[in-house]
Amino acid sequence: MNYFVLVYSRSRGELLREIEVFDSDHPDEAMERRFALEREYPGEEVVVLGAESEDAIRQTHGRYFYTVEQLLDRLGDEVARMSSRA
Repeated sequence: MNYFVLVYSRSRGELLREIEVFDSDHPDEAMERRFALEREYPGEEVVVLGAESEDAIRQTHGRYFYTVEQLLDRLGDEVARMSSRA
């Protein structure tokens, strides 16, 4: 597992900096980095997400990576895929 540190602006709907990755041997470093970034970006959302890959967090936490329109398109695609199974 890796730990991904993200800084997200809700008002702008986008990441404010590159994603930082910490390996599973350093979860404390990821949390320390999160706290430092919270001081650097007051009022913004700073999170640490644990996953096997960046692709995995893009699947589970799409709101950090996609516009509202892209999320709606993805939802529509998923609904269509599920409907075709029925």
